[in-house]
Amino acid sequence: MKRSELEHLFHVKHFFAMKEELKAKLNRTIGNAEKTRIKEWMTQENVPLNSLFELITYKDEPKIAFRAAWIFEGIVLSDFEKIEPFLMDFLGIFPSIDNRSIHRHFSKIICKLLEADAKSEKFNPNISKILRSYDFENIAEALFRWLIDDKERVGVKVWCIEALYYLSIRYPWILEELEPQIAFLSDKTSAGFLPRGRKVKAFLEGEQ
Repeated sequence: MKRSELEHLFHVKHFFAMKEELKAKLNRTIGNAEKTRIKEWMTQENVPLNSLFELITYKDEPKIAFRAAWIFEGIVLSDFEKIEPFLMDFLGIFPSIDNRSIHRHFSKIICKLLEADAKSEKFNPNISKILRSYDFENIAEALFRWLIDDKERVGVKVWCIEALYYLSIRYPWILEELEPQIAFLSDKTSAGFLPRGRKVKAFLEGEQ
């Protein structure tokens, strides 16, 4: 066997071994301290981020998927560069995520990406190019589904309305749908929704 083949085989075995160890670490309740330790372990052991991303899609193990999404969010929001290799995959699976415990993490990530692209002059140009050329219609529809779903938590709805605001710059139809939803939810949702709802409503009124 050639050296290149041996190296490839080593990397494949390393990937699967690290993925299984990561899965084992996530197969129990974790708090912020353990979350930090897992992130540090991933860095020290050079655990590929795609092994974490793959665990998010585990429909048969929703608790592992939730913890993976929680850690993935922390890594991505601390350094947007980390999501570049997975951005198309992230955008692609976004509308089909039916694990409610993941919705808050995904809606926050998409909101922060769109916000950074809209406001930061130093934002990664490769990520910006993908975001500005991507068809977000399906993602916008998913955000609206989560926003009007009575079973979704307020934290999810808050990130949804901000993400939809940034998408409304590209898709005018969102403006027509979003403002009445904010008004409706402000009347029936907990106090935690009101400040963000008013903020986005003011933005929307300024656009009109």
